[in-house]
Amino acid sequence: PLGQFLVGEINEDSLLQQVSAVPILTERHLCQAHFAIAIEKLERVDMEGYENSLKNSISYGPASYLEQMYYLAKGELEKNVS
Repeated sequence: PLGQFLVGEINEDSLLQQVSAVPILTERHLCQAHFAIAIEKLERVDMEGYENSLKNSISYGPASYLEQMYYLAKGELEKNVS
């Protein structure tokens, strides 16, 4: 679903509806989904939406620490604070 979202085949709501209901996977999938949403907002030059989506991406708890997108989002947020 991440690829489908990034190429415009599905919308944000459809992406979020496809997140797994398995608790440990939910955190990981939400981290990924919100990172993809952040990329889409950056492409539209919606900087506030970009930052909010990055914050959402890192807000899901320890299971999301397994996702590379968690660290990319965290790095982007730290870079923008300077």
